[in-house]
Amino acid sequence: MEACPHCGGAVAAFGVYKHRWWTCSRCGCATREPRPSLAADRLPAFLRARLPAALLRDPGITAAPGNAFFRGDGGAAAAREVVDVRRWLSEGGIRPAGRVVDVGGGPGFVAADLMKDADVVLLEHSPHAISAARSRGVDARPFDFAGPPLRAVVEGSFQLILVRYSLGWCRDLPRFLVDLATIAAPGCALLLTFVTPSVGAFLGSALEDAAPAVLWEAAHVERVLHTHGWRIDRRFVPTPAMRLADAHGRAFRAFSVPWRIQPAGWSRDLRQHHLGFLAQRA
Repeated sequence: MEACPHCGGAVAAFGVYKHRWWTCSRCGCATREPRPSLAADRLPAFLRARLPAALLRDPGITAAPGNAFFRGDGGAAAAREVVDVRRWLSEGGIRPAGRVVDVGGGPGFVAADLMKDADVVLLEHSPHAISAARSRGVDARPFDFAGPPLRAVVEGSFQLILVRYSLGWCRDLPRFLVDLATIAAPGCALLLTFVTPSVGAFLGSALEDAAPAVLWEAAHVERVLHTHGWRIDRRFVPTPAMRLADAHGRAFRAFSVPWRIQPAGWSRDLRQHHLGFLAQRA
């Protein structure tokens, strides 16, 4: 990568086992590209067959049945997700009502809960998540950030838009916000949560096939939101900074080879940082 795709600034590389992250010295955002080959690819087939699955690339990741969060009822994680979203909205003075769209809403735990108060549409890339959401009675529809515009997927306008962590799979933030404007009712509220760039976030992607495409720097997201007609009313931390072992369950650092880091505006600690915005359409 010669320059940052978001602002044209100078980039530096941070390599982890399955991916290469390009960090920008100007806007602070980090953009991911998969490594063309893995160490495991160079081994004979009989040795690859004995390796843990995490060290191999999963060619069927987009059609995979998903983890336990998607397969089952979600348990405590699902309940916590619902409680968190209700709390974030309440603290921002937002009451779910009218029409709500949940962009990247996963298996539909939050959407199903919000259906008590509003007409909800869930948009999702994962076929398995769509199936799980529909089994909960949610109007779930296929959506890809790089695919057809939102107006081709949903009809009418919405009073509340949720984009919870799915922003990491959006490679063109200005295009997405222009797209949102076509479905946002006057005064529409936007709930946005995302992971910001840090060494801990890079290392956490070391063994993930479906890692985020972009880790957006908070100040950059603020600027783009303002440019495209959104007023940020509240900033919040959706979850405390997570230690690498807590967030990912193992020491991913051993699988990382950082080979050149250029100082930028992002944190270098080994925690994963989360940020949330509540914004309103001007």
